[in-house]
Amino acid sequence: MNFKQMKSSIFAYRYVLLQSLIGGLVFLLLFYWGYSGIDKEFYQSRDDGIITLSHSKNWVDYGFIGVNPSGDRIEGHSAPVQFFLYTLLYLLNNKMHYDIYGHWQTIISTFLLGALFIHFFQGNRIKAVILTILSAFLLSRLNTFLEWHGSGMENAITHVLFISSVLMLFLFVKYKKIIYSLAPLLFLATISRIESVWHIAPLLGVFSIFWFVQFRELRGLYFSLVVLVLWSMFHLWRYLYFGELFPHTSLAQGISVTKRLYSFLALERNYLLESLGSTHNIFYRNFAYILFPFLLSVFVLHRKKEVFLLCGFLGSLSLTAFFHPFFFGLTRLDRPRANTHLAVFAVLALALICYYFDRNRYLQKKKSCVARMILLFVVFIVSLSFMKQPYDLCCPASSFDRVRKDFARLTEQEQIFRPTAANQDLGVMSWHKQFNILDFACLGSKITTKFRGKAPIFLDYFFDYSAPDMMESHGYLSFVLEPSLFADARFRDLYQPVKENFSKYGFTGGKKVVEGIWIRKDVLKASRSPERKLMDDLRRDLSTNRLRQELEKCQEKSKHSCVYVARTAYRFLPEFRRQGGIGELQAIFSRSRTKAYDLHLINGYKDGNSYHDAVQWISKNHVKKD
Repeated sequence: MNFKQMKSSIFAYRYVLLQSLIGGLVFLLLFYWGYSGIDKEFYQSRDDGIITLSHSKNWVDYGFIGVNPSGDRIEGHSAPVQFFLYTLLYLLNNKMHYDIYGHWQTIISTFLLGALFIHFFQGNRIKAVILTILSAFLLSRLNTFLEWHGSGMENAITHVLFISSVLMLFLFVKYKKIIYSLAPLLFLATISRIESVWHIAPLLGVFSIFWFVQFRELRGLYFSLVVLVLWSMFHLWRYLYFGELFPHTSLAQGISVTKRLYSFLALERNYLLESLGSTHNIFYRNFAYILFPFLLSVFVLHRKKEVFLLCGFLGSLSLTAFFHPFFFGLTRLDRPRANTHLAVFAVLALALICYYFDRNRYLQKKKSCVARMILLFVVFIVSLSFMKQPYDLCCPASSFDRVRKDFARLTEQEQIFRPTAANQDLGVMSWHKQFNILDFACLGSKITTKFRGKAPIFLDYFFDYSAPDMMESHGYLSFVLEPSLFADARFRDLYQPVKENFSKYGFTGGKKVVEGIWIRKDVLKASRSPERKLMDDLRRDLSTNRLRQELEKCQEKSKHSCVYVARTAYRFLPEFRRQGGIGELQAIFSRSRTKAYDLHLINGYKDGNSYHDAVQWISKNHVKKD
């Protein structure tokens, strides 16, 4: 390389950096101008996002992926990239609060989104900047997109990874060069959400076909296969670690891709209407109907190969988003949430129409300018109908943190060592690692998932086996539990209210439901129960011999369950692990009458399948009791 070539290369490199900086700053300034008009309580720090971070914290602090310090090993989140990212950051700084992480995730992702977006407009610097400003402005007015982007959930990461994937494949074709070392970036896009390969695999298919047609070689296919091999290896690791191929989140929400595929093939009317309704919601709230004019406009745009390629990419993303509800069900919290990336590509499509319109060889320059102005005016008028008012996204962490603080005060007041708390809001409750959680929403509890909707057997599990020390219920959960758990005589026998009130909701049909916080009587400081005495003894002296003696004495004196001994060991499990006492605990509880359940409590942190034996044991004993 001679001096002139080197100088030209350095200039080009600096120009790319400057262009990226301009794009990033434009998006950052306009997005935060948009956020300034939205109440922070509407969108920041959603509890479901904190569930993902809780898994990361558990891995660093306790050595296994889950939400409870004592176990289970469980995958109760659907955002692998965010999980690994926060794990790394938490390793470097274990004081990184979820609010701080969410704040910086939004800032950095917004900057990167703009820095990438501007590079779709190659060849005209002024027009690139103008279109980037207009695009950022439009996105900043799409409140569904903007709020989820800043929610602290994985949406912001997905937006960056998806736009970088499309840009990378676009530039590969434009410059006729594939860089295989960038395959891991595409792989990360496939696991931004657990099902993101649904969107990325078709993109790779479009890229492979286009590359072969354009260049008559298979390098595009080879690159795609490298990405998919990395994806397969990741899911093999998941299967070996968690013992399940399907994510626990889908099981917890009752989503079966197989059943939904059958419903699709059978053309079940209710299923189709529900799915189509969700699809409309996704496209309408993300401004994505503008994608269809873009796909049609390819026939009047300049006949450049990159236009056809981008048309293929955006068409692919439109189709996968359209059919997403058909196969993956309705997204929790807000129907458009899992597909907010569509807003980015819808705005990109509009910008591309404007960018390429004057290159049309069939229109004179003046006519092209007039047509472009008319197009922009029509789009602006139409876009006003998509700009919904800001709204309160589901499940802010702040409201659930009040419950956690109530539990923490109760724990200190009654001097309970690492209590098990039952409620339906997992994120904040589990992030602080003050409690083991029985999750009524099922994301953090495998056995609860298995017994969901089976009230009699779930009640046996709740009262006779798990017996959480504290419980909180409100709203819809109280309505669901009213005829079962609250009506069971064991509830008032075993629990006493800390705070309790009765409320009416629209979904209760005018009937009042009980809400509040309750504590189990056997763990109160004043209780003389064997369980309370055992807990106090282990707090003073963490001894496996004390557990052995208690189990032997209980089984000699009583024919009833002695599962409280294993529950107490479970409280102290992290401490037993640190002193190397797991082997002794396994030996002790292998002689228990409730061996299957007890060993699940002891081994759940290292064996994702240990709960199967516990489920079978509880089911068998429930049948015998009947």
